[in-house]
Amino acid sequence: MKNCAKKTLALLLTIMMLFSTLSTVSNAAHENTYTNTGNQRNDIIGVAKTQLGYREGNNNDTKYGTWYGLPNQPWCAMFISWCARQAGIPTSVLKNSAVAAPDAQYFNIPYYNGASYTPQPGDLFFTKSFSHVGLVYYIDGSYFYTIE
Repeated sequence: MKNCAKKTLALLLTIMMLFSTLSTVSNAAHENTYTNTGNQRNDIIGVAKTQLGYREGNNNDTKYGTWYGLPNQPWCAMFISWCARQAGIPTSVLKNSAVAAPDAQYFNIPYYNGASYTPQPGDLFFTKSFSHVGLVYYIDGSYFYTIE
């Protein structure tokens, strides 16, 4: 019976170490590996692309909320802020924001109505209620694609 308990304990420790290693690999896969070019629109998109596949943990746990100082909160605006800082965009151009609401002024940027403005890559888009913000990745005809 002693050998069975030792083998079970060894197996559990091995599994715990494996999951610990996988967690570290997962986080490392979503580091910012983009090299800035000085073109702010391209740079914020390039940084955001390095985050594709990143998933939040329990209770909105993300590195973006932790970076901002507001862990476990809705994080769309903090993601945009993090990407802007990583892209070298100064806060005088796109300031940090923890929320998308109530309007684009939280980011210190102009707002254009979608009915009269064609989005450009690197623009931010807001839902009609300003409850969500994302980054315009590219345009294809009358559609725009986002990273958020």
